[in-house]
Amino acid sequence: MTKDVSDKKNAGTVIDYSGSIKEQENRIIEQKIAPVVYSYEELTVFLQNVQGKTKVATSGYFNPVHKNHISNIISSKYLEADFLKEYGLQPEVHLTVVVNGDWSAKKKLGGEVFMTAEHRADIIRAIHGVDLVFIHEVESVHQASLIELALFDVFTKGGDRDFASLPKEEQDALISSGTLMVGNVGYDKHEGTKDEVSSSKLRMVAKGSSIENL
Repeated sequence: MTKDVSDKKNAGTVIDYSGSIKEQENRIIEQKIAPVVYSYEELTVFLQNVQGKTKVATSGYFNPVHKNHISNIISSKYLEADFLKEYGLQPEVHLTVVVNGDWSAKKKLGGEVFMTAEHRADIIRAIHGVDLVFIHEVESVHQASLIELALFDVFTKGGDRDFASLPKEEQDALISSGTLMVGNVGYDKHEGTKDEVSSSKLRMVAKGSSIENL
C-alpha cells in the first residue's frame, strides 16, 4: 500500500543545500571527524594533551580500506576494560590510527600508489571511534621509528598478526619502548581462502577484474 503524501507541505519540493548553510555543513563535518597530524612533533604535542586514557595506536595501508580494517579500528577503540586494567591501564581508550605514507605504499605496490595517503586518511578519520589520524610519511616499511618514541601504551595488530610476524625492527622497538602489543584484534583475515577480504583483491576489482575470478 502506497502512503499518500499529497497533503505534506513540502511534497515534491527540491532545493539545493547551498550558501551559508553549505558553509556551516563543512564546519560540522570537520567537527565530527578526527583531526589529522603529519609529523612526530604534531603527534607528540597532541598526545601530551590526552590525559586519563590509554593511548592506543593501530596502523595500516588501508589501500583501500575494507571490513577487516574497520573491525580492527573499532575493536582497538573498545578494548575490553578489564583486559586493560589487568595490565595497569586506563579503561577508556584514545585511539590514533596510523596511515602508512605514500613512499611505503609505492614500495609495497611496485611503484604505484592507488590511493594517496591523504585520501586514505580522509576515509579513516570518519570511522566511528577514531580520535586522531597520523600520516606516517617515512622511507620505511615498518613502524619502528614511531614506536620508539614511546607515545603509546598499546599498539594493536589485526587478526592475522602476532609478535613473531612483525619485522625485527618493530619487535625491538616494542620491547625498548615498553609498549604493549595486542595482536589478533578484529576479524580473522582468512588469508589465502576464497573468503579472504583484502586490499589487493579490491584493487584488482577496481582495475576491472571480476570478483568471481579472484
